[in-house]
Amino acid sequence: MMAVFRSWLARITVNACYDELRRWSRRPVQSLEMISSDGEKIDPNDWLADPAPSLDFQVESMELAQAIQTALQSLPPLYRIVAVLVDVEGFAYDEAAKILDIPIGTVKSRLARARSQLRHALRNIEELIPVGNLF
Repeated sequence: MMAVFRSWLARITVNACYDELRRWSRRPVQSLEMISSDGEKIDPNDWLADPAPSLDFQVESMELAQAIQTALQSLPPLYRIVAVLVDVEGFAYDEAAKILDIPIGTVKSRLARARSQLRHALRNIEELIPVGNLF
């Protein structure tokens, strides 16, 4: 009786192993170990790392962008347009002067006033601004 039980249990074990092998063949497994062209293992932290910025960084960037947008909107239109042309769009002073049809000295003075007002408006969010980048 014991021999029958043993062979029956062995057959169940073998069949379970065959079932598992069939299941693995239907769902191939990708190894997390990468091999370089010279045959060395590559650290998974190097190739599995998410290249996207962290969620904290993304949230802080959005908060900073919103604060800057609000500060820009609070500027008088004469200052805002100069700040946007020079600091946001990257135009040179002489190009901004031509676009606005004003002297270059006026561009410089309006930009200085705009930056001063922006600096004052953004003082309450200094923790979002990287060190040394507050104009």
